Amino acid sequence: MTCTTLGGYCRAAFLALGTMMPLCAVAGTPVILDNDFLGPGGSNIQSLAYVLGRKDVDLLGITVVAGDGQEKIETAHVLSFLDLARRNDVPVYEGAYRPLLNTRAEWQSREYLYGPTGWHGAWGGFNALNDSPEPLDIRTVPEGLPTHAPAATSAAEFLVQASRRYHGELILIAGGPLTNIALAMTMDPDFVHNVRKIVFMGGEVNGNVIPNRDHAAYSHDFNVRFDPEAAHLVLSAKWREIVAVSPPATQIPYKPAYSRCRNADNPVSQYFTRYAQSFPMWDEITAAVALTPNLITSSSPLVLDAIYRDFSNYGYLVSRTSKGEQDRSSATVQVVYKINTHNFLKNYQKAVCKTVYDATR
Repeated sequence: MTCTTLGGYCRAAFLALGTMMPLCAVAGTPVILDNDFLGPGGSNIQSLAYVLGRKDVDLLGITVVAGDGQEKIETAHVLSFLDLARRNDVPVYEGAYRPLLNTRAEWQSREYLYGPTGWHGAWGGFNALNDSPEPLDIRTVPEGLPTHAPAATSAAEFLVQASRRYHGELILIAGGPLTNIALAMTMDPDFVHNVRKIVFMGGEVNGNVIPNRDHAAYSHDFNVRFDPEAAHLVLSAKWREIVAVSPPATQIPYKPAYSRCRNADNPVSQYFTRYAQSFPMWDEITAAVALTPNLITSSSPLVLDAIYRDFSNYGYLVSRTSKGEQDRSSATVQVVYKINTHNFLKNYQKAVCKTVYDATR
């Protein structure tokens, strides 16, 4: 069992029994990217391109969770992009294909009683929830079928394994619903303590919903609404450090120029050109905050929880600015409101262009 270095990345022989944990030591910060990769292109995939291009990061693996899309299709999008980027050394782990308890039928009932909620993700996108989406065929992904398969290990199992191996070092970047994270917590009582930091996209607190610029139908906290039980479990835990990236921090609309790299014309650059979407940079900013915290210019410490018992407010985040007796078992969340936009965009383009250039090697 040996390690080799290809293209500046540690590429390892892997352990038997499908664990897919590398045998060699990592050179940079160990990171796992957990997301609901609605592709092709878009904020989810663009955050992956950003993390891949960070020289100071060792991306141990990618864990996929249902949310914006159906998990099998999301996995196909990720694998196809890794093919284009020539980064098949990064393993992909399939995760939860549905929330812990929430169902399409219950969401439909809530909309009947309290009104529409806009984006339904895997349960129909912008279509009505009563139009139950059929399972999609991965052969329909427009960017082409991937040439390799996901790992045999589940996302939650991999998260637990990685947290043990990289005890106190591992950073989790969660850009989708928190289902995989919650499942890992149920598998290992030490999981939370083993993780150095978790950064998730969410922060519409106390019903203060701030519409995304030019895309008001998208709720920033769809991630919480899709699986409030998972969010409750995560927010009730005593993390070493937990950060929420709130709507005001993500009001930077994506422009194709941000992924345009000098003298670059390869499948990755063509991919970004073809599938560019002018949505806010939700996941890219979440990843950047996780890896470069000095980008944060405004934040507050809050005790957060997700409502999961009240049918009318199901999926809302609530907060208290200070801890009471009942809060001592949970961690204070750093809620990010504003970042240094100039430095973020400079940092983002540099990392993405490294991913583009590496694909030509």
